[in-house]
Amino acid sequence: MYVREARLSDLPHLADFLRGFDVFSVPDDALAIAKLRMAHNLVMVDTRKLIGWVAFTPVDDSVLLDIAVRPDYHGKWARPGLVKALCEYAFTDLNKQNIIAESLNARLGKICLAAGFVLTHTDATGKVISVLTRQNFKRKFARG
Repeated sequence: MYVREARLSDLPHLADFLRGFDVFSVPDDALAIAKLRMAHNLVMVDTRKLIGWVAFTPVDDSVLLDIAVRPDYHGKWARPGLVKALCEYAFTDLNKQNIIAESLNARLGKICLAAGFVLTHTDATGKVISVLTRQNFKRKFARG
């Protein structure tokens, strides 16, 4: 399995892929693609098959992290090294100060907390919001 930046040619496939996860309800491909273009999209690929999507949507000096992975890959992709690489991408390549994540599943939540994410609050819809600051990330990974 590997992660790469999404190409323009990936966007129609991503729009179709994400409809199956109820990530966003955009019935029209053109609107879905327009929404995808607002984010920095990465794709997870295993033997030429799209297995997951990671998006960093800019919000001021932060990015909102979204992840969708095929059910048969749950528990198989989230590794500390990959989470660290995704965080480095947000802080270095995108030059953001914070990563905001909503409603992480238990396994990914545990890895993110180990990486320095801090649970901040639960919003009105019940989503648990976690934030990783650049300082916490540097402090966490300066040790190892």
